[in-house]
Amino acid sequence: MSDPSEDLADWCARSLDARLARQPMAVPPGLSTACNRWLSEHVPANLPPALGVAGTPAVWFDPLAWSGVPLSPDGPLQWGTDVFQADVQAPEIRDDRLLLPSPAALAELTSLSLKPMRMFVNSRLGCRLQAAPGIRLWLWPGRAMLLSLSPIPLAGFIYGPTTGHRAGISLLPWGTQTVTW
Repeated sequence: MSDPSEDLADWCARSLDARLARQPMAVPPGLSTACNRWLSEHVPANLPPALGVAGTPAVWFDPLAWSGVPLSPDGPLQWGTDVFQADVQAPEIRDDRLLLPSPAALAELTSLSLKPMRMFVNSRLGCRLQAAPGIRLWLWPGRAMLLSLSPIPLAGFIYGPTTGHRAGISLLPWGTQTVTW
């Protein structure tokens, strides 16, 4: 049996992804009220389109999200143009494109191994995480929202969007933090 907080965090993340994609989402009745409350508390209705990788294949969605890559159906980065799967052991940047190992291999990498991927996100979207995997990141102009998908506390930093800007991250298990600039 899973932790109820874990279930809620997962459904909140999926609900926000569905909202960004302008798709309906059926949330289990026992979690619907809490998910709607979480969305209203953390995601103002008047936000501009989110920044991130658009066109992400379904098999890649969870591994990229777990790795802290912002995903958005309207994002300026495109799967197949800017981001690709390749025969690599860890993320690499070549010719201003991000090459990724298989989804299963990506899901097993440490935060240090993910650094090239996070640097690519920084160079293209202006922000990057310096934290363990397991933090979902949604990014808008002037705002980042983070949600822990981990059963242990996580901490780190988010850098950007201006040179020298760094905000601390301190997330309890399944917790949320918003950073504005």
